[in-house]
Amino acid sequence: MCRKLSILVGLSLLPLICKGQTGQTDLTDSLLKSIVEQIVLFPQEKLHLHTDRDVYISGETIWFRAHVADAVLHTPKSNQYVYAELINPLDSVVERIKVRPDSGAFSGHLELDQALPEGDYTLHAWTENMLNPGADCDYRKKIRVEGPLSATVNTVVGFRHEKGDRYTAEVSFEEIKSRKKIMPQGLKMKINRQPLADVVPDIDTVARFTFRLPAGTDRRVLYIESSKSREYAVIPAPDDDYEVSFFPEGGYIPSGETCKIAFKVLNARGLPENARISVIDSAGREVTRVETVHDGMGWFFLTADQSEAHSAVCTNDRGLEKRYELPRSRDGIFTLSTEKSVDTLFVSLLKSSDITEKNNLFLLLHTRGIIHYARPWDNDFSTISFNTGKFPAGAE
Repeated sequence: MCRKLSILVGLSLLPLICKGQTGQTDLTDSLLKSIVEQIVLFPQEKLHLHTDRDVYISGETIWFRAHVADAVLHTPKSNQYVYAELINPLDSVVERIKVRPDSGAFSGHLELDQALPEGDYTLHAWTENMLNPGADCDYRKKIRVEGPLSATVNTVVGFRHEKGDRYTAEVSFEEIKSRKKIMPQGLKMKINRQPLADVVPDIDTVARFTFRLPAGTDRRVLYIESSKSREYAVIPAPDDDYEVSFFPEGGYIPSGETCKIAFKVLNARGLPENARISVIDSAGREVTRVETVHDGMGWFFLTADQSEAHSAVCTNDRGLEKRYELPRSRDGIFTLSTEKSVDTLFVSLLKSSDITEKNNLFLLLHTRGIIHYARPWDNDFSTISFNTGKFPAGAE
């Protein structure tokens, strides 16, 4: 995940490798030097695009202006190129441009082909330095492309979930003003990248296309083509479907240690969903039972050995039951646990049960490379507290 560098980016628990340094100042300076070297070697940037509109007609031009800033200093940058591309619903690039700065600004445009199918596209932009932390930090924006006939003819698309991976699409065309049904000519349809299939509308002018979603695909796109139009339509997931994501605090579950695990439930439309969750062990015994607390989110505590596998049996309000394998606990790891109370942040050290000896550890607290706290971890204490009022704006 791309963490915003303008806030508290994380509490890093590091091995104390600065042997021979006796002074706290020397140790802090060494860490600061390492952070600066990291920033110099792998500079991070932020990018934002302003477009003249959010909806376009095929054949028009997307005009944009890009703003690039140093992620650490928050100062403008204009010493390199900005890359921008338009991606269709099937995740294929349909147009790409490379923009260089002019008078300190990045201004460019993307020409839309007149034959571009109607649908929801993604405007994707990045700089070379943004490739270092990964694609999650790139800029993305939804762009709607309408067809030339969209002002006079409306395409009505509906989906009926038959069973399992089997669906039926019902497509019809009507004049917007008169609401008169239109019988399309040369109608063809396909799912994702499959071959086009001829579809003959019924006497009621509705074209029915029954299909199966390809196994293992995360793309759900219906392509509709006639003699006068082309269009992409997203196939919705079943109304009762949902997904659950689990997030162990600190990133991992230390074996033998009680760890807090947060979860989030989203339905097929990407909205929060209520659910009941039963956590069971490998023998089928229930360990704990919880429910969502707010906006599809909640948490539970779990203590697990490395040899033990746990599952979460989830049930939403519509009674659909789904089973998820939880992340396995691990030996030989340290993690951090945090708790906020009014203006105090409590930071606790968690370690797997196989670690019995004291370790030389170091706690580093920084914002965009600005160090707020840098000291060896005192093994006589399991928790340390911070006054969040002393943190920079947005970091608490």
